[in-house]
Amino acid sequence: MTIRIDQIMDKNWQQQLKARHPVLLKAHGDRRFRQPIAYYGIECGEGWYALIDELCTDIERALKRGSLPHAHVQQVKEKLGYLEFYVGMDEESSAIDLLIEKARERSAITCEKCGAAGVRRTDGWLIVLCDTHHKHRSWMEHA
Repeated sequence: MTIRIDQIMDKNWQQQLKARHPVLLKAHGDRRFRQPIAYYGIECGEGWYALIDELCTDIERALKRGSLPHAHVQQVKEKLGYLEFYVGMDEESSAIDLLIEKARERSAITCEKCGAAGVRRTDGWLIVLCDTHHKHRSWMEHA
């Protein structure tokens, strides 16, 4: 399996997200059956930090407002140039699904490296980059 060198969010950034959203981003279940987030962390670049933080905040608000199921994050990653955000819930919630879909759409126009406006690029990897990071993408050549 080939992994981009920028595919795992910096540990300090991940710790900040976990501190801001301890219930949603907590590892759940028996150690033998933990979700991918417990093993791999957040599998995307730091440019999507604000997007993920905002999505977690929106989900937490939706959960506090009322009759939505308990939820916890199972996996957060980049896939084919989009943010993939998988949530385990006691029951389905179209409200949470809509929040996730909006964040996914925003990821397609947000640079995964810095968070600036970006474009999906297909230079070997499907990745969203701003013009600056696309021009200076030597960080990808070592993947």
